[in-house]
Amino acid sequence: MARISLAQLNEWWGNCGFDEMADILGYKFYEFSPEDGYQEYVDFCDNWWDSLTYSDKLSVYKDYN
Repeated sequence: MARISLAQLNEWWGNCGFDEMADILGYKFYEFSPEDGYQEYVDFCDNWWDSLTYSDKLSVYKDYN
């Protein structure tokens, strides 16, 4: 199997929907402010993702694909 690049992992994350993010993080979008299309939830999830190492991101990707 070819190595999955960081760009590919980030692209996959960027295409995750609210349901997938909820499965991964355990938080539901409706627990956050609905303002701006739940931007607070998206920011929370993206900040979590950005805090992960490449190895951690790869592990999450493999767990949910």
